[in-house]
Amino acid sequence: MAEELKRNDINFIDMAGNAYINYFPAIFFIKGEKNKERNHKIRGDNPYTKTGLKLIYALLRNHNLIVKPQRVIANNAGVALGTVGNVIQNLENLGQIIQMGKRGKKIVDKKELLDRWCLEYPERLKYKMLLGRFEGPEDFWRHAQLRANNAQWGGEVAAYKLTKYLKPEEFIIYADEEYLTNIIIQNRLRKAEDGNIFIFQQFWPEDTYFKKKDIVHPILIYADLLEFKNQRKIETARLIYDKHILGHIT
Repeated sequence: MAEELKRNDINFIDMAGNAYINYFPAIFFIKGEKNKERNHKIRGDNPYTKTGLKLIYALLRNHNLIVKPQRVIANNAGVALGTVGNVIQNLENLGQIIQMGKRGKKIVDKKELLDRWCLEYPERLKYKMLLGRFEGPEDFWRHAQLRANNAQWGGEVAAYKLTKYLKPEEFIIYADEEYLTNIIIQNRLRKAEDGNIFIFQQFWPEDTYFKKKDIVHPILIYADLLEFKNQRKIETARLIYDKHILGHIT
């Protein structure tokens, strides 16, 4: 994240002491510092952990899950049964889920939950699922061979397929790790530290709530686009939100 902000010349500083300040006549760039004290404090009661984000993503995709048994929630989120109760309790503690008596639980503000998930997703889950960065033939994405059950487009390609508004320059694929070698060979990709093709491990079971099998759910596309403060991506994210997410969360 620090490298990406620097590359886009976005000044930042965080609570751990990481910083990029480019303001004449001084330049500061510090990265890799971790705030151990803060991490320790939030570990026990923070629902936005790697597992918690997987579960929240499942709840955002299918709001009816919140009233289902915990085993059903775990299966739909792809997480261990033992973690479900703890994550939901922590969301209740934050006031994001409330008890409705005999009607069960309810998400209070889906938009607020979505916004927080999009903020936490890149830092706490996304890049922990990175399988590699690659480069490939020019416009490879137009002819790429992806099997819907094993790999799907995210990010700019998925956004283009939904809106035809954003010409892809960076490419995100969410894939089953066992299918990674096939993707590389079939699409003539090469590993590259600065490659513009990112392949991430799929972190959810098969999505039965969104029928376009070659791309991920609009919520995940939306989060991919919002990750960096690029005006064109933000405009596209807004289009996707208005057409494919707003009605879903309301």
